[in-house]
Amino acid sequence: MKKTIMFFSIFVCIFLFFVGSVNADNIADAGDNLVQKGSYDNNRFVAGKKIINKATIDGLSFIAGKVIELEGTSSYDFIAGETIFVKENVLKDIFVAGNKITIDKDAIVGRDAYIAGNDIVIKSNIAGCLRLGGNIVDLRGITISKDAYVLANEIILDKDTIINGKFSYPEDANVKGLKAASIGSVKTIKGSKMVKKNEFKDIIFNFVASIISSFIVMVVVFYILPNVNDKLNNITISSSEVIKTSLLGLLILILVPIISVIALFTKLLSPLALIVIALYVIFIYLSSLVVSYIIGNYIDDKLTNKDNKYLSLMIGIVVVKVVKLIPVIGDLFGAVILFYGLGLIFIYIRKNAVK
Repeated sequence: MKKTIMFFSIFVCIFLFFVGSVNADNIADAGDNLVQKGSYDNNRFVAGKKIINKATIDGLSFIAGKVIELEGTSSYDFIAGETIFVKENVLKDIFVAGNKITIDKDAIVGRDAYIAGNDIVIKSNIAGCLRLGGNIVDLRGITISKDAYVLANEIILDKDTIINGKFSYPEDANVKGLKAASIGSVKTIKGSKMVKKNEFKDIIFNFVASIISSFIVMVVVFYILPNVNDKLNNITISSSEVIKTSLLGLLILILVPIISVIALFTKLLSPLALIVIALYVIFIYLSSLVVSYIIGNYIDDKLTNKDNKYLSLMIGIVVVKVVKLIPVIGDLFGAVILFYGLGLIFIYIRKNAVK
């Protein structure tokens, strides 16, 4: 097991070395209110409360915050936030998740758009395909050059809406302006309300079963690695540390599978790549459990002031799973937990592998 951990650590350190060979300040930034300007010749990771991007990024742009305004240029956009306003030149694909999302008429989407949110307004043409999930979606006056796959309760079109490819939408959605729009072909999607057919007792059973299974897995981890809970108890929770660790976790989430797939095609590194992929899947699952314990331990200290790791674990698992049930907020919360948990796991492995 120690050799496996060491191999994984070396592998991750190698790709972090190559990715991080430029100045760290040029890769990531964090703070309450950030305004990005200038040009960057590499990928950019930014997190904060309010972010205004006016920079030119020759690479991937990862931005997470409460209020996000994009006015610059990037090759790819990966955006998550509460309120998102896009007035940016995205040369290739854009990925957006949030509550209220607006793609302004001055924005340029060079290829495909992947969007998930509650209230979504798209005023700019999409040069490729549109993949979208939301509650209310406004597509008036735009041209989608290829297919549009839209899962939403209400979809608004008009006579100026042009979809050159196939338009797919739920059969029970309220679609306004469908006949007036110019559409290549239409396909209705069945079963969008299948989840509502599940009985309440089955939903409760599955929820409780997931809590119990998560608890058992983490108990086994505590048994195999008895010093893990002590390490987690000593973690200092601050906004700056959470952001730094989450950015590290995001890097790992994105780059490990890419480099592993490349390594699979080499005879020398293919066995190591298989090990890394297996560990990668395990660590993704464990990431939320690790953070659940930290949250539960914090709550337990405030409420009972007792040192009971199993009680803390159960409290944390329940809190995390309940929050994840909240629409939009739950998805964003789950993403942060995933990034932060992966970062913590990497830090733990790195520190213990060198001993």
